[in-house]
Amino acid sequence: MVVLNAIVLVFNLNNVDTPYMILLVIFLLAALILLLRFNLHQAIHGWQRKGLRYSDDLGWDVMQTGIFITVTILVLAWLLPSSYEESHLAQIWTTKGPLGQFASAFNSFNTNADAAAANHGNFKDTLVLGGNPNLTRDVVFNVKVDSVQPQYLTLVNYDTYDQGWSIVNTDQKYHIAVNTTLVTSTQKTHTVKQTINVVAAPDEQQPYLVGVSDIIQMSLPANVLDGSGGIIAWLGDANSSLKAGTRYTVTSTVSSADIGSLRDIPMPADAPAFNPNQAPDAQPPIEYFNPQTVKDFTQVPDYLQKDKRIQALAQKIVTQANAKTMYDKVTALESYLRQHYSYNTDIHPRAGVDPVLWFLFENKNHDGYCNYFSTAMTLMARSLGIPAREVAGYAPGTYESGQYIIRGVDAHSWTQIYFAGYGWINFEPSASFKTFDRPLPDQYTPSPPPNSGNSVTLPSTGIKAHKGRNIDNPADSSSGGSAADQSQQLFQTQLRIALWSILIVILLGVIIFVFWWRRLFSQYSVAAQIYGRICTLAEWAGVQRQSSQTPYEYLGDLSGSVLTSKEDALVLERLGDVFVRERWADPSSNEHPRRSGESNELPAMWKRIQLRLFLYVASHPAFLRRVPDAVLKQYNRLQKRRQRRKKLRLEF
Repeated sequence: MVVLNAIVLVFNLNNVDTPYMILLVIFLLAALILLLRFNLHQAIHGWQRKGLRYSDDLGWDVMQTGIFITVTILVLAWLLPSSYEESHLAQIWTTKGPLGQFASAFNSFNTNADAAAANHGNFKDTLVLGGNPNLTRDVVFNVKVDSVQPQYLTLVNYDTYDQGWSIVNTDQKYHIAVNTTLVTSTQKTHTVKQTINVVAAPDEQQPYLVGVSDIIQMSLPANVLDGSGGIIAWLGDANSSLKAGTRYTVTSTVSSADIGSLRDIPMPADAPAFNPNQAPDAQPPIEYFNPQTVKDFTQVPDYLQKDKRIQALAQKIVTQANAKTMYDKVTALESYLRQHYSYNTDIHPRAGVDPVLWFLFENKNHDGYCNYFSTAMTLMARSLGIPAREVAGYAPGTYESGQYIIRGVDAHSWTQIYFAGYGWINFEPSASFKTFDRPLPDQYTPSPPPNSGNSVTLPSTGIKAHKGRNIDNPADSSSGGSAADQSQQLFQTQLRIALWSILIVILLGVIIFVFWWRRLFSQYSVAAQIYGRICTLAEWAGVQRQSSQTPYEYLGDLSGSVLTSKEDALVLERLGDVFVRERWADPSSNEHPRRSGESNELPAMWKRIQLRLFLYVASHPAFLRRVPDAVLKQYNRLQKRRQRRKKLRLEF
């Protein structure tokens, strides 16, 4: 059970921010203590069967030592450097590793079984192809765009498919200050400015920010999640995530490449070679494809490569269309899906089968929704050696009163194809959605970059030397503004708050206990107060007073078991003698403590043994067993009551 809970927790924590990792520490502490207690219970049970004798305090002593060792191990593990990564063990967590494949299969089965709950957009680091997305017509955004053409809004791009999409090829997060402009090398683009008003924020695993692809400037502080194929997503921080009422401005560069320019870009296999190491100052030809981008975005899972049906279908489509250029091949794939499949959200994919294989070859109705269309096109393009990726966001919505109204039903996914020199170009394979209009030659005049006093350039693909730096100030490689640093600061802040909260609760508990302890038995004489407190502490430590025992006998037992030193035992015996004589001696006799003056010595004697009694209780906290014992008694009482009622009903 512990192992299963651990697996579920690790899967969940793998999809959340760093601060929540404290939950893993708490779980490990509780799990290790539970295992320690279980093994101790088994050992004691074995000793009892064999008739072996052991100390009554052995259980608590073992638990104390075990807890100390457990906490020490966790603290050392927390303090160890986290930058080292064992390559073989790291494969376990990837989508191709055993845990990643299990998660993909579980998500696929789970989403195929039931339709999603009603939502107006749900965006995560993974995109699962399941049943009905159940999108509502709630208004999500109001968007004003300074462009005649309607624009798709992007939240996140995916690079790796394995029965669902995920983000694997991620290099780093970089912090971008307010109104800082990202400089890009993409050719033939024009700028589009959008003012986005959040009406009802979509569900998000991370604080994704929305805007027309490709975003180069925001009026909010943000972080860009960068990968081998460019920016994967823009992420807000604690104060700039998508919340109802948030209003911000986005500036994007939109492709102005016309059909002729795109047709001039060859297939990656036919593109010219270029070695930047041989000529660092030379500019690559426009037809040059970055090898890392081609490698990462033409990957197809091994099981789909062995199946070969997707590649065979893609090759058949481009052959029948007589498509020679990369652009013509991509449009042939787009047209085929739009013409041979219909759009329908109310689908029921078969569990245990890859969703895209089911959509293309086993679905007799030849229908599906955007996730299936875009995934099919992306994988078919990749099977031909064309770099492609999956994009999730929102369709343009409806134009009303000078702005676009975007609703939950506009949540959408589509395909982007990488054209050397021109970057990622949008394609719409989903039936019932309008295809993207390509600009005419020289239709748009390249717009100057936004007026901003600060501009930055992201490190080139594959360059790792810049990881962790804050590109608000490119000259400062040691600034602490990266997203990783911000996450660490957030974690430290939350940890400090948690620790201070615990300390405050402990302090309040101590104050309340001291106040209660001083008032305990305050209505009695000093000797009776001290005797009552001794009995209370002894009971907390598990030393119960029998009704047949006299105070002399009870304190004598405590002298032998609780207070081991001879001096403390003598003090305890004298306290008991004073209490007995005060309680039962003749008040007028000289033996009474008030007449002999012994009552004045009691506070000093109590002060001598009080701390030792508290320490004994701390090392033998038998009172902690009262809570589970009380719960068990109450449970047994309820069970007996139910049985009596059941018996009465049967007799009746």
